[in-house]
Amino acid sequence: MAETYNIVTSRNEPAGVSFEIPGVLWRRDPQTAEMPLVFDSPHSGSSYPEDFRFCCPFEVLRAAEDSYVDELYSAAPALGATLIGAVFPRSYLDANRAIDDIDSALIDGTWPSPLAPSHKTRSGLGLVRRVVRPGIPIYERQLSVDEIRNGSIAVTRRTTACSTRPAGVPIASSGSSGM
Repeated sequence: MAETYNIVTSRNEPAGVSFEIPGVLWRRDPQTAEMPLVFDSPHSGSSYPEDFRFCCPFEVLRAAEDSYVDELYSAAPALGATLIGAVFPRSYLDANRAIDDIDSALIDGTWPSPLAPSHKTRSGLGLVRRVVRPGIPIYERQLSVDEIRNGSIAVTRRTTACSTRPAGVPIASSGSSGM
């Protein structure tokens, strides 16, 4: 049986955070005349939740992060754009995936509603990732419906509920567009 890891770590969130949901996201508002543009960094979070029980080495798990994209976009607020970023890592939850984009191979039990797994999800890269990359599993077991719903899905709902982007405002994202 593989060793299960539980490491909680975090880089500092960017200076000048205007809004924060601890453990979920932060937002930096424009510091000058506002423009209708939002930059988001959904995959550079590095605060690993305490309930995240992964089995691969931590250094390997971190390969799923888009490290430092938040820093690359850090000038956006000074230029009038909003910048938001996830605090949790993509290996815990991929904020660019739909709430029903769940890999049924990861679930121990029956999911209570219909799932719509994408081609990425069938490869283990869904809302809740099954692998860091092909051949490197994140978990040594399936996850219960409650584990997924109480952890990852709860984060998704809080993140979605706090989206304040007005209709028609484009998002510049470090993540793929669901591909």
